[in-house]
Amino acid sequence: MKHIVKRIMMLFITLLLAMPGYAFAEKLDTDVTEETVAAVSEGFSIYTVEFTYGDLQYELNGAESLRWILEGLGLVGEVTNVEVSKRELFEAVPGEQGEWIIEPKQPFSSEESMKVVIGGQEFTIAVTFNWEPVSYIDENGQEKQISEYSLVQSSNKPITWTGWYVLDDNITITERITVSGEAHLILRPHKELWAEKGITVAAGNTLNIYAQSTNEGQEVKGVLYSGITEGG
Repeated sequence: MKHIVKRIMMLFITLLLAMPGYAFAEKLDTDVTEETVAAVSEGFSIYTVEFTYGDLQYELNGAESLRWILEGLGLVGEVTNVEVSKRELFEAVPGEQGEWIIEPKQPFSSEESMKVVIGGQEFTIAVTFNWEPVSYIDENGQEKQISEYSLVQSSNKPITWTGWYVLDDNITITERITVSGEAHLILRPHKELWAEKGITVAAGNTLNIYAQSTNEGQEVKGVLYSGITEGG
């Protein structure tokens, strides 16, 4: 019978607290109830979306006004239409007072584009996704980096985790998460993951949860809320 595992030690969760000239690792702060395990961590930004027009480039690492992007690319004027190549990757959302907001949706390795009509003239802007290496503190307190990983995505279907994942947004997964083989999760600051039906880690499988390193010594927290179960 599946049951809630109340010993957070099985997850090997570590937290780095960085100070000038000194760094050490300790167990991550947790709060355990009958249905929820809450874990907190520290970290920093990990990717940019790059917009290129001619010789100019603008880097975006979150939702931002299209006006600022266009000004950075030397394009100024009234925008009457915006089209993106794939809305599932990034989206142009109409905002207040004629503003457009550009929102990254998920990572991509393809070369995409955005067409913007300014003053009746159409401009095509190249769009690429630039991964940054992610640092984390392992169970031995050592700082390491990875460059191949997936971002945790919201889902209303059961999902399986294997490999490396980074929590880079506030995410809700409404169905159960099942760990297959070995999975690793890095928590970023100020981000929350709600696994509403919990995470299953059956015998022979492993889930490791890590904090990121920081050189600022600020206790900015990311949080995982989940029931953790084990069984077949």
